[in-house]
Amino acid sequence: AGDKKWPYLLGLTVIVDGIAWGLAGPLLFTEQYPQYQMILILFIIVGAAAATITFASWLGVALTYIAVILTPGVITLLNAEWDTYRFLGWAGLVFGFVLFGLAATSNHTITRMLKLRFDNERLVENLSESHTQMSQLNAELRKNNGALQKALEKISMMATRDELTNSHNRRYLMEFLAREKSRSDRTNSVFSLAVIDLDYFKRVNDSYGHIVGDDVLKQVVNVIQRHVRATDCFARFGGEEFALVYSATELEEARQSADRLRHEVSATALKCDSFSIYTSVSIGIAEFRPGEDVAELLRRADQALYVAKSSGRDRVMVLSRDQLAAQPDAEQK
Repeated sequence: AGDKKWPYLLGLTVIVDGIAWGLAGPLLFTEQYPQYQMILILFIIVGAAAATITFASWLGVALTYIAVILTPGVITLLNAEWDTYRFLGWAGLVFGFVLFGLAATSNHTITRMLKLRFDNERLVENLSESHTQMSQLNAELRKNNGALQKALEKISMMATRDELTNSHNRRYLMEFLAREKSRSDRTNSVFSLAVIDLDYFKRVNDSYGHIVGDDVLKQVVNVIQRHVRATDCFARFGGEEFALVYSATELEEARQSADRLRHEVSATALKCDSFSIYTSVSIGIAEFRPGEDVAELLRRADQALYVAKSSGRDRVMVLSRDQLAAQPDAEQK
């Protein structure tokens, strides 16, 4: 409440001060000492002008002050006997109107300046708030983009990865084979495909259950992954069967690599709960030749796997096109 009252008290004090100085002129006025009268008149004029400048932003106070400080003196001068004083009275009246106009003009200018300043401050405040909001929105957007990116990566992984073993799935394998075929046909080069199957895996499931069987699959995959190059593709083909594409690799080199991973699988103790299991894999390999269909390559690799399993398992078999014609279809593994 005190903060609201003090401007009115200040304005009242200023007006009372103007009345006091305005009345001082007539009370002290005497035509016998004109030099003192001129000093008094100049003092009142200076006070009125100072009020115009000081209180220009407070138009009501400025106009009231000018009126109360000049009016008594002007009236007194207009009623004086000497023409000089009457002339000064008219001049004071004109001067008062000039000060009124100056105060009004100054008030308009100051008001516009204050409004512009207020508008600028409000604009800066709004810009600051907008900047803060934009920063918050950008942070939220980055957070959402990060979550979206993770979701997309997860979806992409689910579309191309096997959920159990985290190896690539059959869909990705077929896309990879199509790209390899296109490259080989274009560059007249070869690549090899190995089909890998766990030996007697059904016995593991029947003896220990599917949970242990799943654990065995994952551990075997971890062993095989150590033999997969960055340019190769290893995928779960279905059940306990996997495929390994050796990019830009001839048949003999692929056979040697497959034989190394076969030895490592058979030599690795697969830890399941409180016991260990040893298993082995059979592998059939076929080499792609430019112009060949992917389906034909898969048939040859599958046929080679059938031969490996028919020959006693835990071995690597390769099959050329000529050998394929002499082999029966693989009906059982």
